[in-house]
Amino acid sequence: MYTVYLNLPCQTPFLLSTNCIDIFQYLKQKYGAYALDHREDERNYIPISVVKDQKDYIIETKGEAYSTSNPMFEIVQWINKCRQYDDSVFALHGAAVEWKGKADVFLAPTTSGKSTLTAYLTSQGCGYLSDDCVLLDRSDFNIHPHTTPIQLREGGYNLLKQLGGLLPTECFVDNYSRSPRYIFMPPTCITISMPLNRIFFIQRNEERNGIVPLSCIERINRLTKAPIIEYPINVSYLKIISKLAQWECSVLLYKDMDYIKKIVQG
Repeated sequence: MYTVYLNLPCQTPFLLSTNCIDIFQYLKQKYGAYALDHREDERNYIPISVVKDQKDYIIETKGEAYSTSNPMFEIVQWINKCRQYDDSVFALHGAAVEWKGKADVFLAPTTSGKSTLTAYLTSQGCGYLSDDCVLLDRSDFNIHPHTTPIQLREGGYNLLKQLGGLLPTECFVDNYSRSPRYIFMPPTCITISMPLNRIFFIQRNEERNGIVPLSCIERINRLTKAPIIEYPINVSYLKIISKLAQWECSVLLYKDMDYIKKIVQG
């Protein structure tokens, strides 16, 4: 059996065991440095077993077992559904890059171009912090690294190729998702937390580039929709949203990514 300890930062850890080398290699490529061969701590790892039989794959976890023909997709879906985040962080659905020791955060829903933008900015010298999940420390508002390999859809992959070969030569193609993903690690991964600098709500625009300021109420309304999971609406939640709304928050309209590069790098 092959074993992978999945230890994503500030999240539920998982222990995956399988008799299939393809699944083992897939998890290593998809989760990068967070897919470990050994146990890093004494926390309780949630076990997931994937056994290949003659026809299908049997997935067993939490006392439940079922068969599937696409175990890679099912494993990722189950992990995303069951993982929880530590109380020390506030998890946002967005990307983050570093420039001169500070973190700029780009918040947006799925399919908005976060990964493509992150890949472009890291190819232009920015440090890589995250392309999908931003981990905000609740105590000091620093951004923790969440440097899983970047996953590009086909459109983003082709766009970066058109811009002049901005992708690494080694790129793993994930054909097990609902649509193909091109997975790679950027060259400049950040390994320590960075202070939050600015928050941008990114929005593609075919006509112009520009920054749209937001009132305090508008910031709060947008920030309440930004978490990557559904948090309970309590005093702690409201305090975090209120503090974040005091930061420099704006809508960033862009028709070309070079405009955002100039904003980030000054």
